[in-house]
Amino acid sequence: MTYFYYKAINPETKVEISDNIEADSPRAVREHVRSLGLLPIIVREASTVNQHTDEQKNNSKTYDIKFNINDKIYFFSQLHVMFSAGLTLTDSLKNIAQHAPKAKIKKVAETIETDIRDGKTFTESIKKYTQSLGETAIGLCLTAEAAGQLDDVMGKIITILKKEKLVQSKLSTMMIYPILMMLLCIVLFFTCGLFIIPSMMKAFSIKEEDLTGSLKFIFDTCRYCADHWIALIVGICIVLIIIKHLLKMPCIKKFIDYTVMSIPILNEGIRYLNLSPFFAVLGLAYDAGLTIPSSISMAGISISNAKLREKAQKVVDLVVNGKLLSVALAEQNLVSPTFNALVVAGEQSGDLGKMFKEISDNIDQSIDDITAKLLEVIKIAVILIIGIFVLLLAPALMNSANMPALGF
Repeated sequence: MTYFYYKAINPETKVEISDNIEADSPRAVREHVRSLGLLPIIVREASTVNQHTDEQKNNSKTYDIKFNINDKIYFFSQLHVMFSAGLTLTDSLKNIAQHAPKAKIKKVAETIETDIRDGKTFTESIKKYTQSLGETAIGLCLTAEAAGQLDDVMGKIITILKKEKLVQSKLSTMMIYPILMMLLCIVLFFTCGLFIIPSMMKAFSIKEEDLTGSLKFIFDTCRYCADHWIALIVGICIVLIIIKHLLKMPCIKKFIDYTVMSIPILNEGIRYLNLSPFFAVLGLAYDAGLTIPSSISMAGISISNAKLREKAQKVVDLVVNGKLLSVALAEQNLVSPTFNALVVAGEQSGDLGKMFKEISDNIDQSIDDITAKLLEVIKIAVILIIGIFVLLLAPALMNSANMPALGF
């Protein structure tokens, strides 16, 4: 028999456990770990009892390779097609690495393939690329490997990513006209402050202290920007860098997550975008034979919003204490009454797995309506901003035109 090192996670408490045991194969170790009610994360041959310390250090290393939405869709689409064609996981990753259109996709595929050939699980190998592939995709992969349904889940990941791409595309298209209008307002603002007002002051011998209201504000602002443009550019760059680093801090991210959830229109959109993969994972885990608390804990990994993730954990605690899932969801206000009614129907019929998938599909359809509402709100907000510019510029331009009549 061979000596193996394993790391597992308790689905209910999310506590990681590691140990070394003797077994005939890695598969036997995984079966033993699952019999203990744990979810195996790492299983590999170990030569010494202390090797797991090195494994923990290596496994904690993550890689920040920037993937855009198209890169993610390409990666998972290729995996899905090759799985459907009957290729093994390692062969699929090898083919992706050979034909990848970008070097970063090739690097990710090669690294994951190497890790798997060295004895790591797919989840352990891909987890280090959470920042590249996204928490939702990694959470789905974790559940899929545990349930033995990687092929089916790849299709779900692709659907979620394409939905995300569609939302981004709609937002980008919708914002083109407002952005152009705002740029036009900015150009008019600086044209007025740097050229029109100084020309009128020179033509009519107007002193700077004689300027009042919006004329003085525009003139002073534009002159300051012209005199200190280098410092302003440097300052803006520094602020953007600081913001970028702040957004990576867990406490800041949590604050932002809670703040956006307090805005009604954003609340609805973010809730649905998070709950779609949540119920997809929940259905897979439940159909794989996991208990409801364990299934919810695993599904919670796919939620990116901190507030919703905490609500999901509270649902687990309530269910463990004996409450029905539908009651726990209602108390935490995690889903709408309409979707909770489907959970009640699943509890009564004994077919919760089917209802979880039904909820996920219905949420996907609702995302389109929410996106349309969000775009309307953005349009109104941009129009208001443009209106403020117009209210500021119009009086200044009128005053400039009437300077001769005012005796200047």
